[in-house]
Amino acid sequence: MNNKICKICGTVFHRDPRSSYKLWDKRQYCSTECSAASQKTGIIKICKVCKKTFYVNLSRQAKKFCSKKCCTKNQIKGSYITSDNYVNIYFPQHPYAILRKRYVAEHRLVMEKHIGRYLAPVEVVHHKGIKYLISSPENKQDNRIENLQLFPNNKIHTSFHQSLKKH
Repeated sequence: MNNKICKICGTVFHRDPRSSYKLWDKRQYCSTECSAASQKTGIIKICKVCKKTFYVNLSRQAKKFCSKKCCTKNQIKGSYITSDNYVNIYFPQHPYAILRKRYVAEHRLVMEKHIGRYLAPVEVVHHKGIKYLISSPENKQDNRIENLQLFPNNKIHTSFHQSLKKH
């Protein structure tokens, strides 16, 4: 049999006809990335753009792209989703647009439209988690005004999260 299934990512891989049969029988992973991942604490993900598998540390589980190049390719129709799952909108005339790229987070734009003024850089817009769980990527992309809450600074926003953990 010339096909095997990778124990990490589930990809079906084939035997190289030049390799010896003894080595083939011992192989459990499709690539060196999967082999390395089997020895670390983390997960394997598939890039949304190029469909390659890549290893992600447990602390960076929200990452969707294998590289900055793929993240840039994901920029479609004046908006893109960051590696942290936030939607950014191309808005070069905004006073707080990210320099060089000229993008603004969509949830900040929605809140600004709702209150009728620009948000100060220290103000934080929080996603409540009405439709999706707070920890889910979909929640960060749910930018309806009823899912957003404004905090005057990050200190108050952080204390709000800590009070949620206590309950």
